[in-house]
This record gives sequence, structure tokens and C-alpha cells, in this order.
Amino acid sequence: MQVFTEGSEYKVDGNTPSDISVVQQTQHGTRKTGANAIAALYAAIMCLDRNRRSLRQNLYNFNENTYRSIEISVLKKNLISDPKDIAVETNTGSEDAIYMFIQNGDWTGVLLN
Repeated sequence: MQVFTEGSEYKVDGNTPSDISVVQQTQHGTRKTGANAIAALYAAIMCLDRNRRSLRQNLYNFNENTYRSIEISVLKKNLISDPKDIAVETNTGSEDAIYMFIQNGDWTGVLLN
């Protein structure tokens, strides 16, 4: 299980209250918003960074037994500006595509495929 906060991301291990451990994975932090800041996309968790300018992908690395956080909006940082909401649409009709929608604070939007 993963826990996303404004200051860090954590991994929770264990099955019972007596053996639960919480381990910090990154120090990026997730955007606090009244709507969605996190979206599941198959094996990846997409989250809006607390800096309000980037989208991060959290993937589990089995070799290191930890989560990796990768910024995927690095080439077009000007597209994401004070994001308010995030949504994902997968496998629509006959298409095998994944669409991610991000609503900015100024009511512009970003569509990722």
C-alpha cells in the first residue's frame, strides 16, 4: 500500500497491526487539492507534484524493493499550471489507448495519451 502526503510518499508493509511498517519512498510530495491528485494507471500511480507544475509516475522496482518516482511532464512543464483535477480513461471501445486529463486552475486542460 502507498500513502501520499504533501511532504513525502510512503510504502506500508505488513498484514497485521503488530507487523506494520511505514517506510518513506520519496520526498517529492503530492499536490493537495479538493479533487483528485492521484490516479491509478495499471501498475503505475500518477500524482500531481506539490510544486503544481509536474506530473509524477510512481512505479514499484522489484530489484530494489522500493517505489521509483519519475517526472513524466519534464519536456512540457508549461502545460501543467496549478492543477485542480486529474482523471484517467482506459480502453475506450475498440481503441487500446489510455487518456489522462488534467484540469488546470485557469480552466485550461492537458490531455495525455
